Amino acid sequence: MQKISFCPRLPLSKSGYFYGLSMAVALVTGIAIIITLATSVSAQAQDAEFSQFYAAPLHLNPAMIGFTTEPRLTANFRSQYPGYGNTYTTAALSYDQHFANINSAIGVSILADRQANGLLNTYQVGGLYAYQLPLNSNFALKLGAQATYLQQNLNWADVILTDMINPTNGQGTLPTGEIYPDQHNVLRRFDINMGILAFTDRFYGGASFKHITQPGLSFTGNTDADNRLNLRSAFHLGNVWYFGPTIVGKTRAYISPNIAFITQGRFAQVNVGAYLGKGFLFGGAMFRHTTHNSSAAILMVGVKAGIFKAAYSYDASLMGIGAPASAHELSLSLDFGNTSAYRYNKRSKQQMDCPVIFKQ
Repeated sequence: MQKISFCPRLPLSKSGYFYGLSMAVALVTGIAIIITLATSVSAQAQDAEFSQFYAAPLHLNPAMIGFTTEPRLTANFRSQYPGYGNTYTTAALSYDQHFANINSAIGVSILADRQANGLLNTYQVGGLYAYQLPLNSNFALKLGAQATYLQQNLNWADVILTDMINPTNGQGTLPTGEIYPDQHNVLRRFDINMGILAFTDRFYGGASFKHITQPGLSFTGNTDADNRLNLRSAFHLGNVWYFGPTIVGKTRAYISPNIAFITQGRFAQVNVGAYLGKGFLFGGAMFRHTTHNSSAAILMVGVKAGIFKAAYSYDASLMGIGAPASAHELSLSLDFGNTSAYRYNKRSKQQMDCPVIFKQ
């Protein structure tokens, strides 16, 4: 029977490791420079974001798919500013899986974002592909791409224009002299995302570039730069340290400090924190600093049992705005490659492993 392996066993050396790492850094830097120069515009549109980055891997980076040859199903839900009546909600579903015979992974992602109680709704359906390039027996690159269909719906009936505001009470109750462009209440666009990931069983680092086509988002036919969806660049890096003895079929206690930097137009954020886990429990604490929105402390707690994993996180605003500026987030995952039998079979075939936070 032919041996199936994600990465062929090659001689492992420090020089090979650092050579591969330098290749990854150079490749990421080159892609970033090319894309940034090619798409430099001053735009305003901004993506919905999840605080649980690694529980929403397809949203973070299209290269982060297919770490086992079994299916993985993921669901995410975020309610932002609940004090204002769940004005902003985001939900996502995804599937991904690796196919060893072609050394590639595929995925499907669906996202729905609801803003201002349904004033603006965004829907995305995407297909993903990632090729895994082994650099040695314990170091690999994943190169990913995503093609996305994007649709936005604007409810003109809920739009309040300046001439509708009553100066006596500040309410938008006056009739408007404007004519709503009813024929432009739906936008349909095509989008392209790209990503790269370098990883061992402990180290992970990657970059992604979303909305490379920068689709126009004007409902009135305006084609200037300020009405396009910004290029979103994300860079993330971390490492896992394990503690305690290795027991077959058990996950060792671990801690994983990590950092992520995301830019989109004039918006930028830095997330710094750490994940940790022991047994069936895992959690994390992070600090998020943003340039245009409120900074926050993020606390996460989760449980895992076999193929099932669930986590809850809370974003607490640090800008003194109070409860309305908080956010609740829930993630659920079914990873059919996270079983004792699969892990034993993987070790017996000398397949490369990935950091524990990719699979918890």
